[in-house]
Amino acid sequence: MKLLDLLVLTVIFLGYKAILILICTLSSFLYVYDTSTSFVLKQPENILQQIITSLMRWDNVYFVTLAHRGLLFEQEWAFGPGFPYLVRLFTDSIFFGKSLYNYALVSIIISHLFHFFSILILYHLTFKIYKSRDMAIVTSLLYVISPSGIFLSAGYSESLFSFVTFLGFIFFEEGYSFLAALAWCIASTIRSNVPQIPNFILSFPCIYLSVRSGAYLLKSKNRVQKFTEKLSLYYTTQLLLTILCICVMHVQIFTRMISYLPGIYWWLANYLLNDKPIFWVKIWVLYGMVQAVLFGAFLPPA
Repeated sequence: MKLLDLLVLTVIFLGYKAILILICTLSSFLYVYDTSTSFVLKQPENILQQIITSLMRWDNVYFVTLAHRGLLFEQEWAFGPGFPYLVRLFTDSIFFGKSLYNYALVSIIISHLFHFFSILILYHLTFKIYKSRDMAIVTSLLYVISPSGIFLSAGYSESLFSFVTFLGFIFFEEGYSFLAALAWCIASTIRSNVPQIPNFILSFPCIYLSVRSGAYLLKSKNRVQKFTEKLSLYYTTQLLLTILCICVMHVQIFTRMISYLPGIYWWLANYLLNDKPIFWVKIWVLYGMVQAVLFGAFLPPA
């Protein structure tokens, strides 16, 4: 990776994160739909605690609680143990106190770090497959503004899951099948999805992009064989997961799930590099902003 590319990715990553966190924090001063956070964290006493509180929503309440005291109730088995365990490991290594604010802060830091690491791995993976620096940088920038949005900033398992999944793709491309399988096995301890009926209206943009990009590459397979014979496997998997989403997943699960499907980013990057309209990029950014507002106010369907 060129130093300039790394600098560009870092600056845009930090800038976009700052915007999302600011929106989320300001939204937390609105009427809060759910008060679960108040049962776990005490009233914030400073700006850092206010930011942490605004990012501790929905599943993160479970993740932080699990990191703090382990599994206790039956419904908590719906969450993979990988992310809470990592949060506990780092928190207990860094802090002496058992404050839940410490666990929440570490969960947020881990999410940010592994989102950034995932961006770097996706850059490497894209360059290896497409042999194009432009394709790699545009794909990576698209992943910065992924529709997963605030979930890649709050203490959720999406960032860590994407990192391990992308790492498996790298091993797969390098021919290390065992290491790829091992990485994906580890990934299965991080994410688990609960079947629900999807809201097709809200999820339509992501479902459309997933189907469109997968179908496009499989249809034009002969044109991309010069890059790698394995490329079609990415899109076949993507289409199968999209079908699974339509059948059993909730909208907000799928918009987060595509954070580890590189095919969507590759298709959209190729779309942009050929001077096509940036409509979908605008949709992604808008969705990310709205999502941050909903998340900060503890409102569905963030």
